[in-house]
Amino acid sequence: MERHLPFGLKSDQDTLSLLFDAVTGALRDHEESPEMLRQILWREIGIGGATIAEAQGGIGGSAGETWVIMEALGRSVAWTPYLPSSVLGAGALKLGGGPMADALLPRISAGEVLTCLAYLEPARRNAADPVTTIAVPSPDGFVVNGTKVGVLGVGLADYMVFSAIVPDLGTTLFCIETSRPGLEAASYATLDGGEAADIDLRDVQVTSDHVIGPVGGGQPMLDRLIDEGTAALCAAACGTMRTMIEQTVAYCSQRQQFGKALVDFQVLRHRLVDMHIAAEQAASLSQLAFAKLDAPEAERQEAVSGAKYLVAEACRMVSQGAVQLHGGIGTTEELAIGRFFKRALMLEHLFGGASYHLDRYRLAQPWALDHDAPAQEVAEVVCP
Repeated sequence: MERHLPFGLKSDQDTLSLLFDAVTGALRDHEESPEMLRQILWREIGIGGATIAEAQGGIGGSAGETWVIMEALGRSVAWTPYLPSSVLGAGALKLGGGPMADALLPRISAGEVLTCLAYLEPARRNAADPVTTIAVPSPDGFVVNGTKVGVLGVGLADYMVFSAIVPDLGTTLFCIETSRPGLEAASYATLDGGEAADIDLRDVQVTSDHVIGPVGGGQPMLDRLIDEGTAALCAAACGTMRTMIEQTVAYCSQRQQFGKALVDFQVLRHRLVDMHIAAEQAASLSQLAFAKLDAPEAERQEAVSGAKYLVAEACRMVSQGAVQLHGGIGTTEELAIGRFFKRALMLEHLFGGASYHLDRYRLAQPWALDHDAPAQEVAEVVCP
């Protein structure tokens, strides 16, 4: 398996190479054993603390480590809670600080607990700001009522970070135990073999110690978290696309038609080259998004949405091409390419699909494009 280490990110290349080899090796050996895989990834390799400060028990890595881990995880059909727990949940604790962060970040680094993030609400597709989840001040702290949907990883999580409106103050982030009275989860399987849940919060009692960051100051942190999650998702999608292309090239090299290997037909070679170009363009723009995560808000949103738009388009093109070149066997569960197809479809739409990020990209740079510009014009600006 060829390494594709990120460029332009402040991380030691030797460290990234060792991390990539460790994660891909664990996935190769334990892909079909989820419990053993999580044990090795979190307890032995320590991916849970890859970007947590050394003072809190982590490795002290940065965006480069996140890229390598997510790209490696994208190369496997195994589902792990790294994105919901270490990127989103732990990311909220790192941004907000406070008693819960001090208590949980060392335990997350040690692989003792998992977290998740709940922010989506019913009938408000992709909207990041809470409207129907309300945290009313009480003598002991707050009483929370509301519903969250599409919460990734909550079935394995020990703690959940969620957003709520505090009347007259604004969006606030809280972190509570998933076993807390009043919290009920309705779990379901996702298309790619993972799991998510809809969460009901009914008169959930929380104290001021459960608040992440300042009361009423949660929206900027939530916006940043979603961009970080979207960038991480793009890295996973790049791993998935590269693996689909590698497996398709291998299949076309050994499958014969009319006495010749499929890869010897020029039209199929062109198709494979187009798939490779799409994946590498998406990877380049995704790494730019990682590099812009600390930039001003508009610049960060422009880079992240530009990357996610191109990743969504590339996922569709590469996954459909891979299945078509495999033929009917490409749609079966027995062959990995069929499972990767489902993963690519999930990655294409998670955190917003192409049309959503196209609009968000336009809004992030109103000086560059007419609001009614066609998608092709925007695509040429995103990736000339």
